[in-house]
Amino acid sequence: MRIRSIKLLSLRIPFRTEFSHSLSNRSQTESIVAVIEARDGIRGYGEGAPRSYVTGESQEQSIAAARVMARELFGAEIHSFEQVKRLLAELGSTKVARENPAAWCSLELAMLDLWGKKERKSVWQLFIDKPKVTKLAYSAVIPLVKKEKLSQLLSLVKELSISFVKLKVGRPVDQTIRNLAAARETLGDSVSIRLDANGAFTVSDCINLLNNTSEIKLSAIEQPVPKYDLLGLKKIASVSDVPIIADESLYTVEGAEYLIDNNICHGINIRISSCGGLIRALQLFKEAKKAGMICQLGAHVGETAILTAAGRALTAVVGTPKYLEGAAGTYLLLEDVSNENISFQKGGYGSIFRKAGLGITVNHDVICKRGTLSFSIQ
Repeated sequence: MRIRSIKLLSLRIPFRTEFSHSLSNRSQTESIVAVIEARDGIRGYGEGAPRSYVTGESQEQSIAAARVMARELFGAEIHSFEQVKRLLAELGSTKVARENPAAWCSLELAMLDLWGKKERKSVWQLFIDKPKVTKLAYSAVIPLVKKEKLSQLLSLVKELSISFVKLKVGRPVDQTIRNLAAARETLGDSVSIRLDANGAFTVSDCINLLNNTSEIKLSAIEQPVPKYDLLGLKKIASVSDVPIIADESLYTVEGAEYLIDNNICHGINIRISSCGGLIRALQLFKEAKKAGMICQLGAHVGETAILTAAGRALTAVVGTPKYLEGAAGTYLLLEDVSNENISFQKGGYGSIFRKAGLGITVNHDVICKRGTLSFSIQ
């Protein structure tokens, strides 16, 4: 197989409603889509979601980095999956790839999708013979909203019979406690409710929250303190009976391995784009599980069907994570990029994809309509 062309598009699709948390307000997707085409016309699609508040990446910076890496991939002659892995390992370890994980993720996923289609195998079948799980249960993620909107969203979650809920929260803590109480009252005791503060709390805020919510039975708290406050994160984890999960703190100069090796928290939120692709995500799952940590497979707001499919491929390889996010599809986006409906169904359920590549049929017309061509080499 020889790579004939590579295109990079800056993709933006409007949301049906604005999505907020303590670090960002968003009204549309902001992703990079890589399209890699082989000489025989087979196309592979990959997506990266640069988020400045997580990894420091901007859309423009990511496109520029992806251009550099695309030139290295262009023209490659590949005859086996071992060659694919060596090529991805070599380019993925470069400085530009490490500093621009979303850009690299878009290219890596496109290569894996392309090779899977060439071999007529699902991407997960490139790593494992049989999936470790076939049915998935996604979490509903509820943004920071006013009381009336929160009530509407909680009612929708109850109507959909979703068993896992993540509630975005912020200061003041008293308001968070009220929102949490409302969620528990609406959803009942059987639903798992966890909080995501996106670094909005201080250590004392979080301890106050824990002291006043014991009867509500929280499942976990994600990123309670700011990204760089690793000492605060560890202090909370050391006194909390509720599992503390790190998210943004994975992307400091210390890196995710530092959190795992030093027992900074009880679990980590692994997002394929932010950590730099599927292969890196697989490595982090393996290391975290070995250390006995909780693994959450997270998703950025606005991810399209491409990253959702990558998440399902990863889950097929590693098994069911403690919590699973994504597959919002047209619940959030005005339109998605796949011909298939990948949105989670009633109960939050979804299934492993079994078609070749990432397992979805990307609508190239939607990609071209919603994306601005930023780079092309052929």
